[in-house]
Amino acid sequence: MVRKVEWFGQPVDNCQWPTLARSSQFLARNLARLCQISPRHLRRCFRERFGCSTQAWLDEQRMLAAGPLLREKQCVKIVAYELGFKQVSHFSREFKKFHGLTPTAYLETHPRPPAAWPPRITDGREG
Repeated sequence: MVRKVEWFGQPVDNCQWPTLARSSQFLARNLARLCQISPRHLRRCFRERFGCSTQAWLDEQRMLAAGPLLREKQCVKIVAYELGFKQVSHFSREFKKFHGLTPTAYLETHPRPPAAWPPRITDGREG
């Protein structure tokens, strides 16, 4: 039997987990607090549902969020701190381990998406 985890009294479905991961600052104890359950119960739920520890899953989510955030911000240092890393070097090491290249190399091979699509059409008047 898979254990249920609730958030604000509602069962958490798979599409909510990444949002909760971000809200918890990618920390297992914060995620347990958000779900209003004990860290031990959260560990059991994660083991059953995802087949790994809570923190291992959160670390993976953090690295999955790193790529798009890096493309958006274009600054390794800002992304590292936004994702909760205290040292940029630690972020760079973890990023390379997960993605197979450094954050800087990732930026070179994954250019920033266009600022706005579709382009804004104006009638030529200021206003």
